[in-house]
Order: sequence, then C-alpha cells, then structure tokens
Amino acid sequence: MNATYGPIRTGRIAMFLFVLFGLFILSNPVWAQPNEPRQQQVDRALEHLDILRDVEYVSGGHERQRLDVYLPKDRKSSDQLPAIVWIHGGAWKAGSKDWCPAIRFTRRDYAVVSINYRLTQHAIFPAQIYDCKAAIRYLRANAAKYNIDPNRIGVWGGSAGGHLVALLGTTGDDKDLEGTVGGNLEYSSRVQAVCDYFGPTEFPDYFMDNPPTDFTSSVIIELFGGSLKEKHDLAVAASPARHVDSKDAPFLILHGDKDDLVPLRQSQLLHKRLKNANVESTLHVVQGAGHGFGGAEINKMVDDFFDKHLKISSNPAQEGNRSVLPDGTIAIRDVEYVSGGHERQKLDLYLPADYEKAKPLPIIVWIHGGAWLAGNKNNCPARNFLKQGYAAASINYRLSQHAIFPAQIEDCKAAIRYIRANAQKYNLNPDQIGVWGSSAGGHLVALLGTTGDVKEFDKGPNLHVSSKVQAVCDFFGPTDFTKMSAFDSQMDHDAADSPESKLVGSPIQENKAACARANPITYISKNDPPFLICHGDKDPLVPHNQSEILTEALKKAGVPVLFHTVKGGGHGFRDEQVDQLVHEFFEKNLKSR
Repeated sequence: MNATYGPIRTGRIAMFLFVLFGLFILSNPVWAQPNEPRQQQVDRALEHLDILRDVEYVSGGHERQRLDVYLPKDRKSSDQLPAIVWIHGGAWKAGSKDWCPAIRFTRRDYAVVSINYRLTQHAIFPAQIYDCKAAIRYLRANAAKYNIDPNRIGVWGGSAGGHLVALLGTTGDDKDLEGTVGGNLEYSSRVQAVCDYFGPTEFPDYFMDNPPTDFTSSVIIELFGGSLKEKHDLAVAASPARHVDSKDAPFLILHGDKDDLVPLRQSQLLHKRLKNANVESTLHVVQGAGHGFGGAEINKMVDDFFDKHLKISSNPAQEGNRSVLPDGTIAIRDVEYVSGGHERQKLDLYLPADYEKAKPLPIIVWIHGGAWLAGNKNNCPARNFLKQGYAAASINYRLSQHAIFPAQIEDCKAAIRYIRANAQKYNLNPDQIGVWGSSAGGHLVALLGTTGDVKEFDKGPNLHVSSKVQAVCDFFGPTDFTKMSAFDSQMDHDAADSPESKLVGSPIQENKAACARANPITYISKNDPPFLICHGDKDPLVPHNQSEILTEALKKAGVPVLFHTVKGGGHGFRDEQVDQLVHEFFEKNLKSR
C-alpha cells in the first residue's frame, strides 16, 4: 500500500490552509473586529455557549477521533435542536476541528458540532469516511444527552471536508463505506442536509480539465495509497457522484469558477447527477472566486438552506408534541401506546401534510434492531413511504435489560392495538397495517406476523381491537435461537451473555422451551399474512439459515412468502433490488386490500 510520493509544495499547502481559515473569518463577522485582541474576540464570540471539547466518538480510539459540541446556554432541557456538523478541509492531511464556521448557527438555535478525523498520514481512505460516519452515529446515539434532534442533522464542509460531507450525503445506507469504527451500528449515519464547499466528487476524472501538479498528485496518492490508475476501484468508491440515488439528502453546492485546486467541473457533475436522480440540489458558482470565499450573500444562502431543511416550522400544528418537519411531514413524537407505562412504551407517528384530506391511509410500522438491548425509534426508514401515500410509525419497546421475553412482543402488539384503536383519529386504515424491521426488529415483526391469533401475548390496553398485521417485511431476523451457533458467526450465541440468552433470561441451550416460545416458527398457521424476507448470505451475526427455515415453514403452511438473498450481503445491505421489492410488497399487500 506504500507509494513513493512526489515533492510536496509546502507553501501551497500553507496557502490552502490560510484560505480555509479566511473562509472561517469571513463567515463569522464577530471574529473580525479590527481593534480587538484575537483572544478577546474568541471569548466574546463563545460566551453564550456551553462547549464540550475533545469528546471521543470512538471510545479509546485514535487521538483524532474526537469532536467538539457547541450548545446555546439558553436551551431548555426538553429542547431537540437541529444540528450542523462541520467537517474541516486540509487536503485530508491537515486541518482540525478548532476552526468551525458553523459556530454562528448557535445564535440561530442550532447545536453545532466540529469533528476531527484520521488524516492520510494516519490511514488511507476509507478511514476518513468511516470516522465521519462514526461521528454521526455517535451523535444520533447520544442525541438526548446533547439536546439534538436525531432526525435533523446537517453537514457542512469545505474542500476535503466538502468531499466528506458529499459522501455522507450520498452513502447513507452504504454498508461498504459504513465500517465498524466506533460501534453504534444500530444507528444510521444518514444526514438530512448537505452543504458542500468545492469538494472533489469524481476522482477517476479529476484531471480531465486540470492537469496534475506535484501538489494534487501527491495529495491523491496519499489519500488512496497509490495513483488513480493503481487504485481505481478505491477512487470510484470515494467518489460521491458515483453513489447518488433518489433517497439522498438535499444539497447546496458552492464553488468558485477560478478554483485551481478542485476543478469546478467536480461540483457540476455531482449537481447534474443529483438532479437526474430527483434529489433537491442547488449549485451556486461564485464568480471570480478561487479555492475559498465568503461574504454576507453566501452566508444568507447557507442560512436559508439549513433553515429550510432542518428547522421545524415556526408555526407548528398544535396537538401535544406534534410538529411539522421541513418536508411538510407531520411528526407526532413520544405517543404513549401504554398510558403511564414504561418510558420505552412510546411511538412516533408520521403523517403526510394532507393526511386529513386523503382516504384512510395504509400504515407501515418500523421496529428497530439492536440485539433487543439497544436501539431506538429515532431512525425510521418507513418515513420514505409517506410520499407514496402511506403513514408511518416507529416504536420503542422494552429492552432485555428492562424485562425479558415476552415483554418485547407484548409491547409491539400493544403498539399495533393503539394504532388500530386510534385509526380514525389519524385517518388510518385499520385493515392496512404492515410491519417492517431488521435484525432483532426482524424477529419481532415475524412474531407479529405469526402470533396474530395468539392471545397470550396481548397484554395491556386496547384489548378490544386486534394486534393482527396485514404484511410483514423481515430483514435478517433470528428465528430459532438454538440453531444459530451451528453456523459461522462473530459471536457465540450459546454464551450466557449473548443477546439471545439475555432476551430469554438464561443460556439458550439450557432453556429451549423459552427459545421455542420466542420462535416465530412455533406459531405459524395458514392464516398468517404475507411475508417478504431479505437476508445477506454473508451475514456475520444472524446466519442466513435463520431466514431459510422460516421461509420453509411458511411455505409448508401455505403462507405467501418471498425470500430474497442478497449476494455478498452482510448484517445490513444497500441494494436497489431490495428497495424495489419492499415497495412492490407493500403496494400489493396493503394498498390493494
């Protein structure tokens, strides 16, 4: 992986970093008072903030895997602030989180975060995007701690930082670029808005317009551990323009037309591909500007962009904790589906803006994974179906540290009954309820599908309505715990501290009756709803066999089931064919009912 590097023009690097610092000064007028000592300027600019510096987003990790958090002192403990994450530039080989132009957004009721990441002298790509994704997942996992709304995270960066924020914006579900750095893998690294200042986006064509210089050549060699020709596949993977799809976050892209380090064509190409994929994208070319710019007009453009996509409407609809999200979606958060119950017995409901005008809507209920001992309702992929005429819900349930099985399925059934009992209130169709979950969530949705007529799991309120569902989408959920260790896995499922053992309250091989009770296959009958099951054949945690035996049992009972194997897929995958299958499955089994 080592390469013989060409000479580096240190003066050019110094100029590059100076430009980035100039960008920071221009973006923060309070720092630019001519007759005030710099430290006093700094102190005065930050006196309204609570600042947490050098927070490890990778526990015990590299010294660069740290971030700073800036929070308005006047925030309330109940606030959920939108967050802007600044990612610095510096040719992936220099720079730091200390210069953060986004700090000014704290005056506009945002939380602001600035991150460091490993530089090329520490590790080649994809270490840099692994770190950025780890930081986003850390923030989402600790959102309550920092008063951050996990569903409103925007990113902003310049140059190398522009490249990394663009990659975050286009690879939200890309498991190949997710990595395992920092853990918190039950949380998404997807972001909701991207502001990209002159970031590279298409490395294989980088020198199409601008011939290589010693500086640009050496920077790219250091990023990939070799030349573009030698490391073509890595260069493709690192190119945001190659990952664009219709689910990507909205983009604001700014680039100077005289930039001699990153060609303007790099931003033009990304913008074109975003537009072709029907992703909201604005490209603003700064006339006469090189590699860096600033000014009031540009500041306002950035302000308006983040306000549009991250701020809750200033006049939200009023109903408890109901709010209107930037896309017009109505979010009703923390609804108690068990009144006065456990703090985890809550759900979030998402409704289209015009839900009251439409005919009663089918609803897709998302149930999160996390080994039954972690995870939460904050990340809800079912929200993507709102524009297709659905409502969506995302539920929390008691984890294994709160109560052992069957508490988890009892909670899921209570949530379904709440939705059905309140269907008229939210203009939902009580006969069109689908469920979707992954991993531990896949196990629970499969149980919902096969226990619709099992009364022993129906506990709590709204017992006058059924907990049956009409469609089940199961992503790599466990089924027969006692058979999991018969296959290669990264964990010992039979161990006393395995997630499965913690769920049933004892080592699984010593409590096969409890495992049978938690097994969806135990309850299969011909009246069960249709299933779509998706599983990667390289899953290192839940063996592919777990979905195979569920599929076989469903088929034997005459239950409609479609089983899709993702070739090469691990414990999670990004697959356009899967997306299409999920869409077609719910259209067929909910809307056509």
